[in-house]
Amino acid sequence: MSLKTLSLPKQTVPVWCVTSPAIKEALQERGILADFIEVEGETRVNLKVIDPVKNTETEINENGFIVRNEDLTALERKLEALLARSRMLVLSGSIPAGAPVDFYATLIRQGQRDGVATVLDAEGKPWSTAWRPNPCW
Repeated sequence: MSLKTLSLPKQTVPVWCVTSPAIKEALQERGILADFIEVEGETRVNLKVIDPVKNTETEINENGFIVRNEDLTALERKLEALLARSRMLVLSGSIPAGAPVDFYATLIRQGQRDGVATVLDAEGKPWSTAWRPNPCW
């Protein structure tokens, strides 16, 4: 939703999504086109507890859904169709259970084949495995 807030052009966003009417409705209300790949499971809840006295932040992240190989393939195919007419690929967040730790690296290489710049917002192994082979996206 940040891209829409910044008044950037509306984009079709392929994301994994548990059937969640609330998420779909929120995107539609903001005029954001979303092309979901629906998966089974529950959308996870992430909480941030901020203590202004101690100036600390605690994250509590639930486990999310598990993707299957068919889900990964569906995302790669959908992304392939979109990259040919895109200038930027934004990959953000954790990789869901069931996806290989180097899945972001795979998607970055897919974007590179189409000359698409990539922004990666991740941490841990998904970040380091994507960064090492692609230090100058």
